[in-house]
Amino acid sequence: MHGLMALFWMALVGALWVECWYRWISWMSRKYCVKRVADLEPCTHALVLGTRARVGRKWNPYLLYRLQAAWTLLQARKVETLILSGSHVSGQADQTTSMKTWCLENGISLHQIRVDAHGNRTWQSLQHCREAGIPHLIIVSQHFHNERAVYIARYMRLRVQAFDAADVHGRIQCRLLLRERLARVRMLMDMAMDQCKKYCSKI
Repeated sequence: MHGLMALFWMALVGALWVECWYRWISWMSRKYCVKRVADLEPCTHALVLGTRARVGRKWNPYLLYRLQAAWTLLQARKVETLILSGSHVSGQADQTTSMKTWCLENGISLHQIRVDAHGNRTWQSLQHCREAGIPHLIIVSQHFHNERAVYIARYMRLRVQAFDAADVHGRIQCRLLLRERLARVRMLMDMAMDQCKKYCSKI
C-alpha cells in the first residue's frame, strides 16, 4: 500500500513538473508569436515546419494552414524565401515533397523555395538553419508549436519571430497538446545533451 502511494505521489509531482515546464515555455515565448502579418518585421527567410501531409486522402489541416500562412507572408512581402522543413521517407508521400508541390501549385515560384528534407524534428530544422548561417527567421506553425520552436531558436541564438497559422479544434487538438507537453520535455533533454557536447569539446 505504501509503495502504491509513493508511486501515486511521484506521478503527481512529475505531472505537475511537466505542466509547469510547459507553461514556462509558453510564457517565455509568447511575445515573439504573432497572429497578424502587420506585426511582423520583414526578413529574408520563413521556416515552415512540417508535419504529416495527409490524413487519409485529405490534406492534414495543420500542414495546410501552415502553408497558407507562409503564402500570406510572401504576398505581404514579409519574406523572400520559404524554407520547407520536414521528414523525407523514400517511397512515401513525404512531408517536404508534398509541401513543395502545394507551393508550386499555388503560384509560388521555385526560386522562392528551399527544401530541408532532413528536418525530422523541430530541433533539427532550426539547427540546420543555424548551420546554414541564417541568423533571422520567421517561423510558421500553429501557436502551441511556435512557442517551443521560438524557445529552441533563442537558445541557439537565432533572431526569430513566429507567425501563428490557423489552429485546428476538436479531438485531434487535445491529442496534440498532450504530445506537445512531452515534446517540451524532450526539448529539455536536447538542450542538456547540447550542453554536454559543448563541455566535452572544451576538455
